Amino acid sequence: SEPKGGSCGKVHQITINWTADGKTTLVNRAGYCSRGGDSGGPLYAVGNYARGIHRGTGQSEVCGNYKYYTAMLHIFNQYVDRDLYYEIY
Repeated sequence: SEPKGGSCGKVHQITINWTADGKTTLVNRAGYCSRGGDSGGPLYAVGNYARGIHRGTGQSEVCGNYKYYTAMLHIFNQYVDRDLYYEIY
């Protein structure tokens, strides 16, 4: 039966170009379980540290293929207002 809830996996490749809807962004490739509707969900490293945001899969299998996620570093570099970031930290 398919797993429900969280799963564990291993990062296989970092900084890959992902193109969707004419826009290219950087993603990482990892092996973990996901299903339709998981896009936008969080990925955590051991100790509950934010690792990234799930983007999608290479195929329709739940656990038998690579998944892609945007790393937190890429999110911060692209979307966070740097002036606001420095004021907070």
